Amino acid sequence: SLLARPMSKQQSIINLKYLCALMTAAVFTVICVLLQRKYNTLLAACFFLVFWLSPWVVDFARNLYWVEFTWFIPTAIGLFCSIHVTSRKARIVSYILAFLSIMVKCMCGYEYISVIMMGLIIFLLVDFIGALVSKDTKKARLIFRTTLIIGIFAVLGFIGAICMHANLKGSGNILLGIKEIIKQDVLRRTSGADLNEYNPDYWPSFNASILEVLLTYFRFSTEIIPGLGGNLFPLLSVVPIAIFINDYRKKEISWENLTFYILSFFASTSWFILAKSHSYIHTHMNYVLWYFGFIQICIYIICDKFLRLVNTHRAKG
Repeated sequence: SLLARPMSKQQSIINLKYLCALMTAAVFTVICVLLQRKYNTLLAACFFLVFWLSPWVVDFARNLYWVEFTWFIPTAIGLFCSIHVTSRKARIVSYILAFLSIMVKCMCGYEYISVIMMGLIIFLLVDFIGALVSKDTKKARLIFRTTLIIGIFAVLGFIGAICMHANLKGSGNILLGIKEIIKQDVLRRTSGADLNEYNPDYWPSFNASILEVLLTYFRFSTEIIPGLGGNLFPLLSVVPIAIFINDYRKKEISWENLTFYILSFFASTSWFILAKSHSYIHTHMNYVLWYFGFIQICIYIICDKFLRLVNTHRAKG
């Protein structure tokens, strides 16, 4: 409102859309730079290309309702925290930013919050599993404690937004507002609702099974990225599993890549499962959830394997 006030209505909408798209691009750039710093150029390039070329990510980028950059700021914060996890000052800054970023995101809407919160801690969880595999107990303890604390701050941010929302919903009565939120915003999007309290248009979404919803989102209605047809998504999802099996037999498996694959899959599908009813209805938009890391990781694993095969062939030659 403050930014739009000096401008005409038409011009303010155009300018705010530009600002939203610019902020989204900036957040993606930060994520890619941090990925290159923590991991490697290939992983950063895979994230960059998918962010840049995804029809779903691009479609949301300028939207003033969804405010897409708020979805990915927690990912950047979690990645920053994982890089500087040994610094107490960096951890404290990350906790505060996690609280603020989740609260601001929830003030814009609660959609996809499970995926966004997973994005906040996914890199820390990968490091935690890595520390366990390498039997580095001291590092594992530090990362576990950091993940727990940053998660608590994220939940507090969520609660803070809920309380503000409930205060508005309940006309000053927070408890009444929370009851309304549970009925209108939670049960309507998840499961366990009394069908008689809702419009019959919602009933199919309540009755649909989780498996039915999941299978729906394995059939893309668009290209994944230009040149990669949506019908290839099941294959893109399965090829990394074949790579892991092959590498395990050869004792070459990357536990880090395997952890990334599993966690990014559960992060993306968490909303399909927890918000089953929402996902059943919103097939025109929820495909974007695969782009919170899962598609990038699948492409990275395949590219990484290809490059390793090429290097092995050159070494033998």
